[in-house]
Amino acid sequence: MSFEAYLGCYKDGEQGYFPTSIVEDAFAPFITRREPEFSCWVVTYEVSPTLAQADLYLNLDPDDASRCSGFTVARPPDDPRLCKALWEILRVTNSAVYCAGECPPMVGALKPYPI
Repeated sequence: MSFEAYLGCYKDGEQGYFPTSIVEDAFAPFITRREPEFSCWVVTYEVSPTLAQADLYLNLDPDDASRCSGFTVARPPDDPRLCKALWEILRVTNSAVYCAGECPPMVGALKPYPI
């Protein structure tokens, strides 16, 4: 069974952007292929004796590819390195990771929200 996870950036309730380099830095050791025509990066995690792969479909700013508003993770593998990369992005952006179903979102922020 396959599903998608989504990371989206928000600012004041609207779509926000952050540097695409943040995504690249988080996934760099695992990016094995780039498909620019689809704004897709394939990440591969070696899990002996097999490989676990996911496709990252970036939501690039149409006017400036150095910024993105988030991405979709197609077929996310059960690998702690994927979770670590998502956590690194959440720590430095106003973003949330979410997926369909009864799965609570993970929310990150550049500054703490008032309680």
